[in-house]
Amino acid sequence: MPRRRTLSAVVLETLFALPTDQNLLVRHYSLGADDLVAIDRRRGEHNRLGFALQLCALRFPGRVIRPGETVPLAVLRFLAEQLDIDPAALGRYAERAPTRYEHLDTLRSL
Repeated sequence: MPRRRTLSAVVLETLFALPTDQNLLVRHYSLGADDLVAIDRRRGEHNRLGFALQLCALRFPGRVIRPGETVPLAVLRFLAEQLDIDPAALGRYAERAPTRYEHLDTLRSL
């Protein structure tokens, strides 16, 4: 028997959307000292920004960033500013195929 969904696709998308509201960004996407240590272990600005984005998205709303997903500019700017990185650097994130999986493995252990 097929599984029934209790939530519609629209509701699911809304629940798991990345925050763009400044208050939510400050609350959920502000990087602490431990976060910065983990982020600084990544090579290259693009990988540091991508790792920070994955870290924050896992915390809120509780999911990973899918390959090719468009990230709201407000989120990118907020994280990039904290890391002193150009938001455009995200375009090069995970150029090496295993990088994304290595980052997700690391995040599981944090």
